[in-house]
Amino acid sequence: MARADDDSLRTVVLRGERRARAAQTKAVMPLIGPLLDAWEHSNNDVKSAICEEEPLLAEYLNRIATAMEG
Repeated sequence: MARADDDSLRTVVLRGERRARAAQTKAVMPLIGPLLDAWEHSNNDVKSAICEEEPLLAEYLNRIATAMEG
């Protein structure tokens, strides 16, 4: 009987995780476009400074922009 309870609990947890991911996606996706637009329209001096000071941030902004393009 413990096995069935474990499977049931696991199913409930997985459903909760899926709902949480869906809610996060729904909340975050509308923010991604404006973020990428701001990045794209930043002047080169600003981008260079960010790339130098925060290379990981710049890398992820570029990776997200590339992924959104297709």
